Amino acid sequence: MTFTNIQEFNADLTRFSKTLTETQFIRILRKIGLQLLRAIVMRTPVDTGRARANWQVTINTDSIESASDSTDKSGGSTISKGSSVLGVLRNMSINQIQSIFISNNVEYIVDLENGHSGQAPRGMVYLSVRQIAEQF
Repeated sequence: MTFTNIQEFNADLTRFSKTLTETQFIRILRKIGLQLLRAIVMRTPVDTGRARANWQVTINTDSIESASDSTDKSGGSTISKGSSVLGVLRNMSINQIQSIFISNNVEYIVDLENGHSGQAPRGMVYLSVRQIAEQF
């Protein structure tokens, strides 16, 4: 993923946010976050399920948690946990929301994003961001 694509997506979101009420924008932000998480998790290659299980959602600060040995081959548990975090946005104002991070601290996640697995030869994050950006 190029930094320019993320900057353009953020700029588009900022312009779009000015046309909505705060409640509408936060609802859409949650929806975008959840759709992006789902897309990334479901594109993550599955061998043991460890890479899928280690996707984490945080608000305003990147995750500092170490990767766990948990597994989630279906991705359902990981998506559910992330959805719960995104639910916190309902109780926040726009001024309190600076960033939503979807991160993974598994030591081989960059290799997977760079196409190391035949299950995801074009990665997960770049394709997911591109897909969601096109939808919104």
